[in-house]
Order: sequence, then C-alpha cells, then structure tokens
Amino acid sequence: MTESELSPTSPHAETPHEAGSTPAHEDPAAQGHGGEEGHAGEPELENFWNLLAKSSLNKEGTFTGKIIKPFDPYVADEKAATLHKVNQNVFFGLVSVALVWFLLWRGMRKNAMIPGRFQGLIEVLIDGLCNFFTGILGEKHARPHLSFLVSLFLFIMINNLLGLVPLMKSSTGMFQTNIVLGLCVFVYVQYQGLRRNGPKNYVLHLMGNPKDPITWCLAPFMFLLELPAEFIKPLSLSLRLFGNIMGEDLLLGVFVMLGIMLTKLLLHPLGIVDPIVAIPLHFPFLFLATLTSVIQALIFSLLSCVYILLMLPHDEHEH
Repeated sequence: MTESELSPTSPHAETPHEAGSTPAHEDPAAQGHGGEEGHAGEPELENFWNLLAKSSLNKEGTFTGKIIKPFDPYVADEKAATLHKVNQNVFFGLVSVALVWFLLWRGMRKNAMIPGRFQGLIEVLIDGLCNFFTGILGEKHARPHLSFLVSLFLFIMINNLLGLVPLMKSSTGMFQTNIVLGLCVFVYVQYQGLRRNGPKNYVLHLMGNPKDPITWCLAPFMFLLELPAEFIKPLSLSLRLFGNIMGEDLLLGVFVMLGIMLTKLLLHPLGIVDPIVAIPLHFPFLFLATLTSVIQALIFSLLSCVYILLMLPHDEHEH
C-alpha cells in the first residue's frame, strides 16, 4: 500500500504535524480513499460533498470553506467527521423531500380533466399505492393512514434512487436515517393503537386479548413477548433497509473500481496512465439497484401498513 492510500486513522499515516503545515482537508493524500471508505472506514459511493471537501475550495477563512466545512468527513476529529456525514445525510434527505414535493406539484398543478402524460403517471402511481394499502387495511379504515404510508414509500424510493445518480447519495444507506424512519413508524403505530383502542384495550391487546381463564393465565407471558416485539419492529425495519441500500453502494463501488483498474491495465502498454473514461462494469448492476430500491421502499411501507393493521381493534380490520 502506498503512502497516498493510507487513511488518516491508520497507524502508519503521517500526522498533520509530521506532514507539515498543510491541513488534512487540503491534502488528498492524507484523506485516504475519500468517498470509498471515509474517515470512519465505512465504504460508500463518492458524492459531491466529498469532492468539494478534497478540493481547493475547502480552505480556512474562505466563503466556500465555511459552506463545505459542516459536510467535510475528512477532519481529524472522528466525532466531528461522523457528525459531518450525518449532515450529508440530512442534506440529501431534504433533497429527497424537495424532489417528492416537486414531482407531486408538477404532476398535479394543472389538475386537468383529461390528464397529460406526467399527470397521468403521477395519478396512476398514487392511485395504485392507495389501492394497494386499502386492500390490506380495508376500505372503511384505510383513508386516515394513506397519506402517511404513501409519503413514506415515495420518500424512501426517491432517497434510494438518489444514490444511483452520479455524485449524489442515498441517506438510507446509513443506519441513522433508517432508525429515524423506523421510530416515526413506531410512534405512529403506537399512537394509532392508543387512539383507536384506548389505554385499557391497548394493554389488553399487548396481552393477547384474553377472554377465558386459560388465556388470562398466559396473558403475562404474552405481554412479556409482545412488548419487546413492538420495540424490535422499528429496528428490524431500519436494519433491513440499511443493509440492502449499503449493499447496493458496495456492489456498485467495487465494480466501478474494477472498471478503473482494468482500464488502466489495458491502456498502460499504450502509455496512457490515467484514462479519463473507465470500462463501465457497474452499468448492468444499475438496473438491479433500481429494482431493489423500489422493492425496499415497498417492503418498508408494506410492513408499516401491516403493523398499523395489527394495532387496530379486531372488529375494525375484519374485511
């Protein structure tokens, strides 16, 4: 491994005092693999914040440096580096929200009786999602939950697909974003359970709704099983989404690097050391990543819908 490949946390890497007065964010050689591994060693695809952090624009005291600094993951302080990566996730999460809002506004701004192609596409998508969730919850009680479930699906899907755009990033590729989404589902489900059942029936629901002496004897054990299960649900939702999206990033990143290495190997005999364009070995996997991004958004919202269904009173979700 060459000196330029050493990460700032490596025991073999030079410290800023040993390397001279050049700050770590101005010396790409002291920043490790950049977006591939980052400061904390978490592999991810490159995004434009990482490139700006390694560029000459990221200098102390400059206007551009002040903007880039909160998103610079290559600072020496590991806690600050982690916080800056979280800031990146918040930024791209807001970009996803803005894209969802723009697509819905763009599709429904005219609200024509005879819709155009884009309005028709948006209407088919929203109507299909509403029918899908209504089929699970039942027509009578689905309407109050449709806006939450549809918004959840659209945000996760756009966020997942955003990572496939060059120099953009999927916030769902990090656990922090997904656990927040999982907690949102947890709070919503518990609120609906308390609202629809009342405190007494809510506790009885967690005890398995005992009706006879045998079920009342088993009720404490059911409660001890159901209560932790409610807290495990958001964790399982988060880990499933995190693992799949991070796996997509890893797969694409590996094949991007293989394409670059293979291109250099083939062009080296011709005297071309740094080719501008590499063999796109990752290209076929973009279609797979697009499919799994949509599927993961659907699975997350589908399980959220099922958790809402299970929390409703039994007489409400019989359909």
